[in-house]
Amino acid sequence: RALAEQQAKYCMEHMMIGDAKEINVATLCGQHSGDFTAEDWKLCMETADVLVGTAEVFRRALVDKGHIRVSDFSLLIFDECHRASGGHAMAQICTDVLPWTKKEGNAPRVLGLTASFVVGASKGSSDLRIKKEQLEKLMNASMFVPKVPDPEGSLLIRKIKYQATTAVPESLKPHLDKLEGLLIRAGIGRKMKNRLLQDAKKLICELGGTAFRFYWNVAMLKQLKDKAEALVAYPAAAPKARAILHYVDLLKKEIRHGKKGNGIPDSNSNKLEELLAILKERERNVKGIVFVQQCAEVFPLAAVINKHLGYD
Repeated sequence: RALAEQQAKYCMEHMMIGDAKEINVATLCGQHSGDFTAEDWKLCMETADVLVGTAEVFRRALVDKGHIRVSDFSLLIFDECHRASGGHAMAQICTDVLPWTKKEGNAPRVLGLTASFVVGASKGSSDLRIKKEQLEKLMNASMFVPKVPDPEGSLLIRKIKYQATTAVPESLKPHLDKLEGLLIRAGIGRKMKNRLLQDAKKLICELGGTAFRFYWNVAMLKQLKDKAEALVAYPAAAPKARAILHYVDLLKKEIRHGKKGNGIPDSNSNKLEELLAILKERERNVKGIVFVQQCAEVFPLAAVINKHLGYD
């Protein structure tokens, strides 16, 4: 949903049609748009120049309900098109709707955008070729990779040695127990509870107490919400998405009632200290990418780095 709103805002600020100084952009995402009637869609098509929304909203309208026709559009843009596989809403639009418009001769142009067309691990060059051909066939399009200029200067590889943390420090074990109590009071299911606790343990070992505190207060809820929004694109996973959003509401109430991780002491893992030292050397002139092993690390790590560099 956040990405759809961001794309819609960009369209309104930067797009033009003919001599018009501004265009009408409709943002379609969430439960309200999913319940659109045929009249709602008719009004939307008559008043908007560009429709921006989640794939599931359009799948319902095109495949399930037939409220709109894909031939009514001149261009379809699939952002993050590498997700178009299996039962994903993008894949269903491509398989259930697009072939018919091609036969009738009124198919819209199709543009898919992605940073990587491979989902998950690849087994080699032949596997890459197969996945590329599958995506091209599904979208009835050819893949184009723009040329990227070579980076200026030479590549510097720097090896860092550090003492890895393999177990939760004694000073943080009581706080981990408190988090488990919070999840139990919130009524979180056993499987989800164990997953969140496992993420928290890994986070402590990889990053330390400061990142764990941010995970408790902010990132844990965002991680659950993002997971639920990703599942919405798969019709069969809708019940699971609703269950996760229910957990989010329960956790919000617990955290709002003072069950925060504010007592967790500031501490960084040896690994994180080495990273912060490298960033400190370059001060504000650094620009780069930090790769992490699990999603749970992303926002806590970003928060610690921003604080370290004075951006918070």
